[in-house]
Amino acid sequence: MLKKLFFLLLFVFTSFSYSQAQERLVLSVQELNSAMVSRNYERIDQLLHQKCYYGHSNGWVEHKHDIIENLKSSKLTYRKITLDSIEIQKISSKTRSVVYLANVSGELSQKPFEIHLKVVQLWMKQRGRWKLVLRQAVKLPQ
Repeated sequence: MLKKLFFLLLFVFTSFSYSQAQERLVLSVQELNSAMVSRNYERIDQLLHQKCYYGHSNGWVEHKHDIIENLKSSKLTYRKITLDSIEIQKISSKTRSVVYLANVSGELSQKPFEIHLKVVQLWMKQRGRWKLVLRQAVKLPQ
């Protein structure tokens, strides 16, 4: 009886802990998108892994330094990023894949755009914080 109770408590604790980790990751995804729109460079710097690979749907690739510089120079400006149907898969204890649909509007080289995307991301936990390592987007029909 005690053994069954122990395993039940272990399951409940593990499920609760996993759920909290997922919630924190969803929050990190939302915070990064919000920081991109508001141009919060400090928060972007905190959320991106040093070796971040950020692939856009048009084939353009940025790295951490490029992302921040292109936002600062207004080469790329995000006006709005809305997420839909987010899915998280555990890869390892410190790695998760995140897939979601997004509607994104902004300007690239002062030309406005509105686009519907499927975004795939890889996040890694470093020193207790989630950091974006890889992101690739694919354009979806409107």
